[in-house]
Amino acid sequence: MRPLTTLRAKASLPLLNRPLFGYGLRLLKAWGCNSCVMNLHHDPESILSRLGEEIPEGLHVEISKETDLLGTGGGLKRMERILGSGTFWTLNADSLVDLDPGKMIRRHRDSGALVTMALKPYCEGSPYAPVEIDADGRIVRINGKPEGGKPGTPHIFVGVQLMEPELLARIPANRPCETTVDIYPDLIRSGAAMRGFITEGAWVEIGNPRAYLEANFQLLQSREWLEPGLEGSPTGTCFAEGHLERRDPSQISGQAWIGRETIIAPSARFEDGVILGRKVAIGKGARLRRTLLWEGSRVGPDAYLTDCIVAGAEVPGGTEAQEKIFLPSAGNGPSIQDLSPPAAPFSEAMP
Repeated sequence: MRPLTTLRAKASLPLLNRPLFGYGLRLLKAWGCNSCVMNLHHDPESILSRLGEEIPEGLHVEISKETDLLGTGGGLKRMERILGSGTFWTLNADSLVDLDPGKMIRRHRDSGALVTMALKPYCEGSPYAPVEIDADGRIVRINGKPEGGKPGTPHIFVGVQLMEPELLARIPANRPCETTVDIYPDLIRSGAAMRGFITEGAWVEIGNPRAYLEANFQLLQSREWLEPGLEGSPTGTCFAEGHLERRDPSQISGQAWIGRETIIAPSARFEDGVILGRKVAIGKGARLRRTLLWEGSRVGPDAYLTDCIVAGAEVPGGTEAQEKIFLPSAGNGPSIQDLSPPAAPFSEAMP
């Protein structure tokens, strides 16, 4: 997620002006959780500074801070005492998925599995490691491991799991460990039950800046499953910090999300989806198309941005840019980088 994660932790990247972890907490609460543990490493303050306002009522949150990265398995082992003796969910910070939690829990318990992974059907050319399951839903291989194992039908892991506490006893303490590399292949070899739960619901995945930009527009179009009771989003609607508002139709083509205390020149134009954080300023004659601006960003007069992310920077007037990231800079003008290429091959340990 670089260069965006040079400014804040991935879990605190804004989606429609709410940090990503805020949606995750709301999903867990909607799934029946009363308590959870957040595992922090990179730039924890960017999360802790917003945590209080993002915790849903009735959800107790504890914090586990890693000084050194311990991986997906090592991080869980470190939280073993807090997790207790019951079945628990795990939710990746960069992935949000719409699934039926009750159905997944029933399948998990009925199967007697130690681990149940939420999956979606595999698409040819996908950059993610395939999770292969047999006709009964048993996981038989992950990323080709264990070698020599019986092949199954490939699926994509979407970042949500149910686990039994007995699994934690298989994870070594006080050292880095990755579940899909160091733990799961041995589970499969031993015949321990690992199951897949296939969901057809929406999936928002944020593996690189391009996917992050797309995720914002995906939620702008439809986020009812993340915020139950929310009205639909008809074309031409402007959301002003979450409240439905009508603007001059000649100014906005498509949908827009406008943060509080934002200043927009009357001659500015938005096309095909624009998201503005709080305290943003848009100059006269500026045109924004499929562009995301973080809190405090500024766009000068007559700038024209397409498929861009402005991460709290100031874009000079007259700038024309496509598929760029604008970052704050101590020098004269913003630092400008290209949007990332398509997602890199699967890695659990990316910050």
